[in-house]
Amino acid sequence: PDRFVAYLFDDAHVSINDLAMVRDAADRHMKKSLGPKVRAAIYTTSGQTMLDFTGDRDKLHETLYRIQPHPIAQPVGHDCPDLTYYWADRIRNQNDQEALGFATTAATACSGNQTDAGQLVRPAVARVIAAHEQEAHVSLSVLRGLVQRMSVMPGQRTVVLASPGFLTLIGSKDEETVIIDRAIRASVVINSLDVRGLALETNDLSQPPPMASGASLAQFTAYVEKMHHEEFNAQSDVMAEVAAGTGGTFYHNSNDLDAGFQRVAGAPEYIYLLSFAPQNLKMDGSLHTLKVSLTPNPHHYDLDARRNYTAPKRLDDPVEAAKQEITDAIFSREELHNIPLELHTEYFKAAPDRMKLTVVTHVD
Repeated sequence: PDRFVAYLFDDAHVSINDLAMVRDAADRHMKKSLGPKVRAAIYTTSGQTMLDFTGDRDKLHETLYRIQPHPIAQPVGHDCPDLTYYWADRIRNQNDQEALGFATTAATACSGNQTDAGQLVRPAVARVIAAHEQEAHVSLSVLRGLVQRMSVMPGQRTVVLASPGFLTLIGSKDEETVIIDRAIRASVVINSLDVRGLALETNDLSQPPPMASGASLAQFTAYVEKMHHEEFNAQSDVMAEVAAGTGGTFYHNSNDLDAGFQRVAGAPEYIYLLSFAPQNLKMDGSLHTLKVSLTPNPHHYDLDARRNYTAPKRLDDPVEAAKQEITDAIFSREELHNIPLELHTEYFKAAPDRMKLTVVTHVD
């Protein structure tokens, strides 16, 4: 085999309807497009279903149809106030007073107590952020491990992320940057496919609470719709960023999933690797925007490149870096013909009729 393609299905966020569509499209694609020199693997973000690299199409088919939705952040009824991850992030991490004000209004309506409404918001924000950041962390950890697994494979290496999208806000951006950096260094291309196709926005929050006046109700409804619109658009950011950051393709806004798999499962024809060292970089984990352009560009070429990077919060630990280097060497498929080895021997009489030999081996 000279090509390895790992299909990562986001069963933690996908709906049953979208999963049914994407499974069928993936099955048709694998039956038609996997040649004798291609090996495919199937992984899921929940870790519930997995098939290591194989050329057996029957095993791929059987594993595909064992995938079911496995949400990690399970809501228990409706919280008070009923906030989304995006809304909670605006309150805690961006200090958005408008978001806090409307959340307090929602808390007043669901609790019936205006006096204690403000005290209900902060715990609700903490619960929502903790649950969704754990879900994002699990999904990104699987992707990071898959990039590590792919880095030791020979030939061309491609990861296909099939997902409806999920949010990676302040708490998860550094993990996303680590994945992109590792994939770049290991020549692993991540392609993304939005399984929602031409998706329609839906409002999953409960109905807006009744207000004292029609104007207040209209303002609250408009704000909730605005939050959902921004969150809906932000859900695909992580897929676009990991694809652009690794030289891959982001296939979205199309219901033709067959054409989508044809695009994202193939290797790019060309990849150009550009790098730079930021000056006076602060170890604060802040997000920095990037803009890469062609100058001059008389033919108006389109350019795909990563749009941002996250500053590290600390320098790499030399001990952890050494452990990672050892792990990479252990799982590498490259043949080692020379091993730095030292042998020290010593022999002595252990008994009148018996000699004892000791051999000390040192591997650098």
